[in-house]
Amino acid sequence: MKKLIVLLCLILLSGCAAKTSVSDPSASIISGDGVSLSKQAFFENLKNNDYTQIIVNNLFKDLATLENIDENTINEQAEASLEEVKEQYGSSYDKVASYYGGEDVLLESFKIDAIAGILADSYFDANQEELLEEYKPVKAKIIYLDTREKAEAMIEEIKNGTSYEMAAAHQGYGSEVEEKVYTDKSDISLEVKSVLQSADEPMLSSVILSVVSATDSEGNTTSEDRYYVADITNVDPTTFMDEFYDYLASEIDTADILNYYMVKYDIEVYDQRTYELMSKTYEEFK
Repeated sequence: MKKLIVLLCLILLSGCAAKTSVSDPSASIISGDGVSLSKQAFFENLKNNDYTQIIVNNLFKDLATLENIDENTINEQAEASLEEVKEQYGSSYDKVASYYGGEDVLLESFKIDAIAGILADSYFDANQEELLEEYKPVKAKIIYLDTREKAEAMIEEIKNGTSYEMAAAHQGYGSEVEEKVYTDKSDISLEVKSVLQSADEPMLSSVILSVVSATDSEGNTTSEDRYYVADITNVDPTTFMDEFYDYLASEIDTADILNYYMVKYDIEVYDQRTYELMSKTYEEFK
C-alpha cells in the first residue's frame, strides 16, 4: 500500500505567487527516512520552476544519498550529457542553455536525469523477476513485405545460407534491419507477437500474415496485407539484461519508479495542495 499520508491542516505557502516570504520556513512539506524539503527551500526555487518538478527533483537528490549513489558518477554522467548538447547545438548552444536558465541549470537537470537513471536500474534489479514475467522479452529481427511470394523467397534464401539482411535486400527491402528487444507490450502485430512469445529457442519464423486496417480523413476504412518474417535471435533475457533495461527505461513511467522508493523509505506528503498536484501530474501517487 502506498504510504502517502496527507495532513489536511497544514498550509504550504501563503500567497507564494505574490509575496516574498513564507511562514514557518523551517517546516517540512515532505519528509521520510533521510528525506526532507522545507518550505523555505521549496519557496526559493518556486518562482522560476515548475511546482511539482521542484519536489520531485528534491526527492531524487535525497534518494541518491539514501541509495549511496556515488556523487562522482552522477557528475560524470551529467557532464557527459552536457557535452553532447554542446556538440549537438554548436554555435547555438548558448541560446539553448539560456532558454533553460543557463548552463548551471541545464547541468543540474542532467544530474537529476543521471540519478533517475541509476535509481531506475536499481529498481529494475529489485523487481527483475516480476518484470521478466510481465514483459517476456526476446531479441529478434522483424520486417514485412507486401507479398507472400517475397516473404517465402526470403525465408528460402536464409535457409540456404544467405544472411537475413541480404535476403531482405534481395526482396526489395530498403530499410536498415535492426535486431532489437521485443516484449509482450511492444507495439507490433498481434500475430507477430504471438510467434515471438511462443518461441522457446532461437528460430526463423514461417510467413506471418497480418492484416492492417486504417481509416482515412473521410472515414473510409482500408486494409493492407503484410507478410512478416521474424528471426528470433535470443530467448534468454538473462544474456541481454542491459538492453532489456534500456527498453524498460523508455517504457516505464518515472512515477512508477519514484513511487517504489517513496514506499521503500516511507516518504510522506504533508500538504494537501502538494499532494493534489503530484497526484495530477504523477498518476501513481493517487
